Amino acid sequence: MSQAYQAFLRAKVAASEESGLACSPEEVHPLLKPHQRDIVAWAVRGGRRAVFAAFGLGKTMTAQDVLEGRMIVEIGIAAVRPAEFIVLKFFHKLPEA
Repeated sequence: MSQAYQAFLRAKVAASEESGLACSPEEVHPLLKPHQRDIVAWAVRGGRRAVFAAFGLGKTMTAQDVLEGRMIVEIGIAAVRPAEFIVLKFFHKLPEA
């Protein structure tokens, strides 16, 4: 990807100002998984951010998905306005043995 195109993409990103509290992932409860601590810290720093993240058995994947080697993750982020979510859904299929 060219530097000019990267600059073009950066100019298109609307970033909300951080209005929350200073928070690092290390300050979040240790019972959370690392990716969960990152999400919580990001939301606390933002102050007015909304997040939903759904992954795992019973949320985005069925037992059959797990048996067939499929991983499905769905993440929604409201970075600019609460209730205006950007939803990302990722699928990954493990190679056949």
